[in-house]
Amino acid sequence: MEKYKKELGDEENYLRKKYRVLEEHNEKGRTRELHQQIREINGKPKINTGSLKSRAGIDYLEKDKIIRSWKEYTEDLYKKDLYSTIDLQEKYA
Repeated sequence: MEKYKKELGDEENYLRKKYRVLEEHNEKGRTRELHQQIREINGKPKINTGSLKSRAGIDYLEKDKIIRSWKEYTEDLYKKDLYSTIDLQEKYA
């Protein structure tokens, strides 16, 4: 437990120092350095590619499932469009 507290304290000190540096860059208008420091703290952004969420919230990672999902989605769009035009034609005919 002592080791964990020590590591946590070191991380807090590290972040405090970084925060002071960020404030200094911000006050002096050094936007490039400010953003570089922010990137250093946060790391590179992680982009989730190659997956798709279903309506049920399940991630599809396989190519076949992704293609099937897009097919179902576009078919639903066309079905909705078809029914909406039929209803409009019936109303105004």
